[in-house]
Amino acid sequence: MQHTTAPLGFALTVSQNPYLWLEDREMHAVITVSATHPEPRDGPVPAAEPDARQIAEVIVIDCSGSMGYPSTKIAAARRATKAAVDMLPDGVRFAIVKGTSTSSMVYPDKDALAVASAQTRAEAKQAVAGLDAYGGTAIGSWLSHTRRLMEPYPSAVRHALLLTDGHNQHETAAQLTTALDECAGHFVCDARGIGDDWHADELLRITSVLRGAARAVTAESELRADFEATMQAALRKLIPDLRLRISTTPQARLRFIKQVYPTETALTDATAAIGARAADFSTGSWGAGDVRAYHLCLDLDRGDSPEFEDLRVARVDLLLQDRRQTDPVPVLVHWTHDRIASSVVDSDVAHYLGWEGFQHAIAAGCRAYERGDPAAAQAEWGDAARWAATHHDQRAMAVLERLVEITDAATGQVRIKEGIQPIWLHTAQVGASHTSRPHDDPTADRPDQPTGPEQICPKCERRAPAGAAFCEQCNTRLGSRPAPGVGT
Repeated sequence: MQHTTAPLGFALTVSQNPYLWLEDREMHAVITVSATHPEPRDGPVPAAEPDARQIAEVIVIDCSGSMGYPSTKIAAARRATKAAVDMLPDGVRFAIVKGTSTSSMVYPDKDALAVASAQTRAEAKQAVAGLDAYGGTAIGSWLSHTRRLMEPYPSAVRHALLLTDGHNQHETAAQLTTALDECAGHFVCDARGIGDDWHADELLRITSVLRGAARAVTAESELRADFEATMQAALRKLIPDLRLRISTTPQARLRFIKQVYPTETALTDATAAIGARAADFSTGSWGAGDVRAYHLCLDLDRGDSPEFEDLRVARVDLLLQDRRQTDPVPVLVHWTHDRIASSVVDSDVAHYLGWEGFQHAIAAGCRAYERGDPAAAQAEWGDAARWAATHHDQRAMAVLERLVEITDAATGQVRIKEGIQPIWLHTAQVGASHTSRPHDDPTADRPDQPTGPEQICPKCERRAPAGAAFCEQCNTRLGSRPAPGVGT
């Protein structure tokens, strides 16, 4: 039975192969969470809509000197910001922040959030019209300022949209790290890079900690539409934060958990230990229709655990303000002598492990190209192309299209395109963080998994999984005799 709390209902599933060879110690699983409007119990009810009074929005615009070269860049930022302001419904609390070597208010003229209305939207757009470009880039100070503006509204859906054309030149790496640590869990931040001089790794780090998404704006003419789409998505969020709680048994230790869909994001930054064997992870804000997947990895110590049984090694809870939103879901292990059963990789796990390799190959190729080693870049991008082709993954192919021409996808033969601009390297790295789902393409090749009912050993009558070749208890070769009451 699934328990829900208005205004959203949630579903929680775990995908894994629980069978583990006796000498193995790693267990992988994919946790999928989806949000919907709750099913009505007594007749139809209208779908919940976001309460504008419970939304806080801060738009942060890089106004460093480089935004003025060419001048069309800062002009595009003004147009896009005005369009985003126009989308704010009455009642939304909002502010516009100007980022240089410090952080200052554009609108309102004090350190506070304004309340959206016809008058405040007009005033904000007038203030935005005066944005100019000068000074340096200190992104950590911009984020810290945003956090202070958001602090009075802890129960609101808090979102920031950050635009930059450069990297963090005018503060130390430690200062940015401190700012990110202080901001984690306080608001979600989507980041956009425009021009050639921003760093993809930096933007991805920011959005990973702050649970947002990074994108490259490849043409100034695209910025307005991007801001409008981002604002539209932010304004439909209904819940400010949802938490995954991972509780482990004594024989299990959490190695990592990370979001793998729709973007790859490490969750470890937000770990909050709540006991010796439990930790909570912030997943950010949610709206109806959102689907996210998380890759969980556990280190296991078999100890004196029995064989031939499904054993719970972890439990996954989905929490909203410490209230469960679904029944807990177990993560299991079944210690086995059967190499066939234990060698199968769950299809969801295999997909995201493969995407991780694709993402690594894209990034490694970009770094090689930047340091003047096209042969190494070609080899890395060839590996990426082979994975994308093998899995019929159109999203992955789209990431590659600006970098290479594919001559033989099956063998990873590619030819680097001439005159790759820095923006296309940034775009590829950021694009690789936006993942696909394993079942988006029904023609994709996936590892075969045992199907059908459990079997029963004809000699000792112990149950065995579908696909098992031998009985774990007496080593008798198994045929196709199903277990009683299964598959009949």
